Amino acid sequence: MRVQVLVAAMNQNDDSLVKKMNIKTDALIGNQCSFCSNTFYQYDGYNVQYYNRPDRGVGVNRNTTLLHSSNNCILTFADDDMVFFDDYDKLIIQAFENIPDADAIIFNIKTVGKDVGRRENKQIKRVRFYNSLNYGAARLSVKSNSIKRENIWFHTCFGGGTRYGSGEDTLFITNMIKHGLKIYACPAYIAEVNQESSTWFSGYDRKYLYDKGALYAAISHWWAWLLCLQDLLRHRQTYKNCNMSLKSQYKTMIRGIRDFQVLDSFTSNKPN
Repeated sequence: MRVQVLVAAMNQNDDSLVKKMNIKTDALIGNQCSFCSNTFYQYDGYNVQYYNRPDRGVGVNRNTTLLHSSNNCILTFADDDMVFFDDYDKLIIQAFENIPDADAIIFNIKTVGKDVGRRENKQIKRVRFYNSLNYGAARLSVKSNSIKRENIWFHTCFGGGTRYGSGEDTLFITNMIKHGLKIYACPAYIAEVNQESSTWFSGYDRKYLYDKGALYAAISHWWAWLLCLQDLLRHRQTYKNCNMSLKSQYKTMIRGIRDFQVLDSFTSNKPN
């Protein structure tokens, strides 16, 4: 097995990112910028591919690198503010060897700066639908053959630069589970990330709740309202800071549900 790192990056104007991120495997970098080009070169004996695109949206970005990724390898998703530990590739390969039925493994990453409440894996365990919402793509490694066989891609309406500010990684993970792929959590740390600032999170405000409602509608057409309710009840202490009553919070999430349902029905309709 070999590892390919798929990086979602923005406004890179030179080839220094691979060194900054301490990448020591093959890498594909989707760079959202103002021009369109493909660049290929070698760094320390590894193949590096840059896909510079003016398109916006982290889902589009990740899909670009996923489209050009290799078969028969392990794909590790990353953001451009991550720094990998020296032995990350060995830890990833060892984890897949120790869990041979895993199609995907979610690792730990160390947070530097602001605490974002990232869930820490304490032991190896199976990730099911009920606990799949706790994880993001920037700690996820997948077998390329598994997701390509099931035709699984990132949703292009969710995430930074899109209609709904976040959630593309959640949908990717829940989609894998819906397709029967086996996902595990692993306690190994493979990288660290600086969370001093965020490109999408501006607080638990009305837009955040609205987008959450849309996300739950994308996850489940029938159970979206219940997913919203459980979210509000589980995080009621956190959402106190949004200066809205529980009823208003719920109504805002429901509006997000309806907005996505309208969008989904429009994009799903095909001419006869």
